[in-house]
Amino acid sequence: MENLFPEVIGQESAKKKLAFYLNSYQSTSIMPNLMLCAPKGQGKSMLAKQACKKLNVIKDGKIVLDEHGKPLLKKAYEINASQINTVPVLLATLQQVAIDKDVTLFIDEAHNISRKVTDMLLTLLNPNPSNKNSFTHDDYTCEIDFTRQTFIFATSESHSVFAPLMDRLTRIDLEDYTLPQLGMIVQKTLPDVEFQEDVLLDIATVLRGNARQAVKMAWDIRSYLCGKKEFNKFNWNDLIKLLSILPLGLSPIELNLLRFMKGNPNGSSLTNLAAKTGLSRDAVQRDYETYLQRHSLMEITAGKGRTITSKGLDYLKNYDYSLNIA
Repeated sequence: MENLFPEVIGQESAKKKLAFYLNSYQSTSIMPNLMLCAPKGQGKSMLAKQACKKLNVIKDGKIVLDEHGKPLLKKAYEINASQINTVPVLLATLQQVAIDKDVTLFIDEAHNISRKVTDMLLTLLNPNPSNKNSFTHDDYTCEIDFTRQTFIFATSESHSVFAPLMDRLTRIDLEDYTLPQLGMIVQKTLPDVEFQEDVLLDIATVLRGNARQAVKMAWDIRSYLCGKKEFNKFNWNDLIKLLSILPLGLSPIELNLLRFMKGNPNGSSLTNLAAKTGLSRDAVQRDYETYLQRHSLMEITAGKGRTITSKGLDYLKNYDYSLNIA
């Protein structure tokens, strides 16, 4: 059943679950309302859009065909959660694109849904045997029919989604990409380019495990090649210098954090690191520390606070060595 998504690289577990629900949908006309959870750039939107392309319009248990005899798909609408920040706005949006229509609504950045809108969604999305719900606001009643309307949500911050809302949805967590899979994404984005040797694996090591970064790197490679059709390790090393690409795809700020922690072996506080970078504490903690910890380049302990690890020291040593021989 996972072959329903041949265009999606990786995410085998998520694809199997989606294929299971889509297969059931063909006979029941009911697709569970979904919540796709993964860090930014891990392919949530892509997978949601591919799922939308598999949801046919079904009437009386039969797939409806268009004028050409092909299965008619539900119309799909993508909405950012910040666009529906009040109940009247959400009701107006549903009235315009969903009520009495066969549609799939993809609501991205679901952690940004306001509490009042969340309370409304708790009513609309509450599962029940009739597969129908309604919500009344200012004498207007909105009716949802799960045989006609399907909701797919996505978030990169599942911990910020109101727990009762998460409970009403079928959660699908996306997996981390492997290095070969990231290389395949680069290759797929540049189908006419021949990558020599195992250069795709070298490229994958700086993509931070992120499919979006793989696509952006492919664009950089295309710009570098200027129409040429081969890319080898010499080209990659040249591109590294041109774009100042750091090992593991670290940012200059992350490199500076490692250097600062090296100079403070007794440990640093989050406030120290924020002051050093000029960023807020939240930005350092959310956007930079996480990746350094993921690769065991730094650690946080109760006694010392933030300190560089032996692996972090090796990183700096190897990086400085590579600069000296370049």
